[in-house]
Amino acid sequence: MSDRFILTGGMICDGTGQDAYQGELLIENGVIQQVRRGITDSVGSTPRVNCQGLVVVPGFIDINSNMDFYAGFGGATYFDGFTRQGVTSFVTGQGGYSPFAIAANSLNQSLLNHPPFDIGQIEQPSGGLRQFHHHLSPDIHHQLIPMAGHGSCRLSIAGYDNRPLNGKEQQQLLGLLEESLQDGAAGLSIGLGERPGMFATKEELLAVAQLAQRYDRLLRVTARTQMAQSGYYSPVSLGRHNLKAIDEMVMLARQTGVKLQCSHLAFPGDRTWHTFDSALDSIYQASELGVDIQFDISPHSVAMTMLINLLPQWFVGDWQRNLESSLQRYRLKLALGTNFTLSGFSYNDIRLVSSVSDKYEKYEGERLDAIANATGQNHFNTLLDILSKSNGQARVMVYERYGVGMVRQLMGSAYSLLGSGAVPEPLSGVHNPSAAAAFPRFLQIARNSGVLSMEHCVRKMTGAVADRAGVRDRGYLLKGKRADITVFNWKSLMDLTDFAGYDAQPDGIEQVYIGGKCMLRNSQLISAESVSSSV
Repeated sequence: MSDRFILTGGMICDGTGQDAYQGELLIENGVIQQVRRGITDSVGSTPRVNCQGLVVVPGFIDINSNMDFYAGFGGATYFDGFTRQGVTSFVTGQGGYSPFAIAANSLNQSLLNHPPFDIGQIEQPSGGLRQFHHHLSPDIHHQLIPMAGHGSCRLSIAGYDNRPLNGKEQQQLLGLLEESLQDGAAGLSIGLGERPGMFATKEELLAVAQLAQRYDRLLRVTARTQMAQSGYYSPVSLGRHNLKAIDEMVMLARQTGVKLQCSHLAFPGDRTWHTFDSALDSIYQASELGVDIQFDISPHSVAMTMLINLLPQWFVGDWQRNLESSLQRYRLKLALGTNFTLSGFSYNDIRLVSSVSDKYEKYEGERLDAIANATGQNHFNTLLDILSKSNGQARVMVYERYGVGMVRQLMGSAYSLLGSGAVPEPLSGVHNPSAAAAFPRFLQIARNSGVLSMEHCVRKMTGAVADRAGVRDRGYLLKGKRADITVFNWKSLMDLTDFAGYDAQPDGIEQVYIGGKCMLRNSQLISAESVSSSV
């Protein structure tokens, strides 16, 4: 039977940024067949879903995600929190990680099988995007917009070795990335602040950027550091390090002409907050010089990362050996003390999410200072012991990434896109609140502050993301587009994670459709079903 229905009476906000209007959508076989202004009389047998008092928008597209790993090696339950907040698609590849563009017969298979997410051990297959499609779970209806990860590809070739790739290895890396672009990847992703992306040479990075530019695809780059002082640049160099990191990304785009997406712009530490205006000026000036540049943000002042990513590159490159050296440990202690102080960051801004060790499992969810007090160690030795006991796999939550009003200002920028930057953490039970309520929170901020109209806020989460990623079949409520649709109550929309816990379901997201299948009705998850059989 034809899956045909009408969403009627809601305010249609179509993803273009133009004013919303009351109207109707005719959906058939997962595609928007007609968009009408006004309400028609109920004629015929086509089921009608009453959306009076609600806003009908394209399904939200998360610009910054690693949900491709969960789609390939997890299951539908990992996607529930995103469905509840209205997400229907994910642009993946965050941090330079992807579950494809992997060398065959890799000597680093054990490393590939332990991705830096709360998903447990996986069996990472070799090959490109086409091969990965065979691993997608059939019970997942959300759509992926995959980007090939330079970091995962490099890991499969050279492991975590802190060295330049030789000529043969770089040729292999570029060949694997190009294969995924040919198979339809939306672009390439580099994580300069993550292993092993941080070990890539300038020549290697230029070659990757040139490849993305040649295919007219997006290059997403996570900055080498977001802090005012870090271990990635000389401690005596002039200028704040996070600004140098932005300049490094901009120079990569200027030299190659690639479309640059600065991933997850943030400012950890209250002294880093002072660089806010300068950072935006750098982005605006780059655009004036002809760089095709945008950035994305999440709405919460926390983020998940690997604990090892907080350490300087010189230590990370051979961290296990350095851990055994009293000289290197002392050097690291001085470096972290300096970096944290000059950035306005502290050990108390680090919360243990996943210990990956028996010793520290009971402390998951605790901040580092509380763990140090409980174990009778100082903060520095506690950090290193967690790192050692987890074999470098411990994950943490980092706080104080935005100061008061920063998210509002970033939302209002003409260069920003809005996303979660989050994945679920079901094994540890300590969640990034953006995995539960990023998109309702953005809308709530827009409504309460007026920094963006509802229409422009929706655009930054739908049509503008689709445009940036080169996706043509979704992101808009227009005839012929895929029927990925979210319906919400603009007046009651609210992020509840501040009051009811990190994984609290938001208020106000009423309905979600993916390819015309109803996934959420009356704010309750349901099995994907046709509206014809459920209305």
